[in-house]
Amino acid sequence: MKRELFNFWCFLAALALVASAAVHLAAMLGMNLIQANVVTMVMHLLVMIPFAVGLIYANRVAPDKKEWFKVSAFAPRWLKVLSVILLVYGLASCVPKLREKGMAEKRGENYVLVNKDGVIRPLTEQEYHQRRVQTTRSLSALWMLFASVGLTFLLAGERAKTEMPAQVADSMERAGKP
Repeated sequence: MKRELFNFWCFLAALALVASAAVHLAAMLGMNLIQANVVTMVMHLLVMIPFAVGLIYANRVAPDKKEWFKVSAFAPRWLKVLSVILLVYGLASCVPKLREKGMAEKRGENYVLVNKDGVIRPLTEQEYHQRRVQTTRSLSALWMLFASVGLTFLLAGERAKTEMPAQVADSMERAGKP
């Protein structure tokens, strides 16, 4: 990967991590910065694209997926620790959301709790906003995780490529890649 492109992907992954952390912090303070579905989709893309690029980059360095953990060993220690912490935190943040029965929606002037079968019950405005903030907290925790993992694999892959060139060359040769 050319250096400028690599730097761009690292910057995008870091930006996604910072943006998702800001959204998460705001949600923890009771503010919902994600009011529109369009913003949510932009955040999904901002996070998932560098994540996918990180995995692709790791795959190019070590085509055998069993060797990805060997590649991840080359990541900066602080980033590996952050990724593990965010994994545990992200899963813990999703537990309350998974226990909810339905999703808060605003239909016209009414706030309602809905599921696939229809309206479960009406909600107060306060309940509606609390549920939306919880959804944002859960999503942003996972966004932080995916951004961190993407950055981890990008940096680990780059470092592995320079520090273990013989192992990488052998691995790529076994996979039939030039």
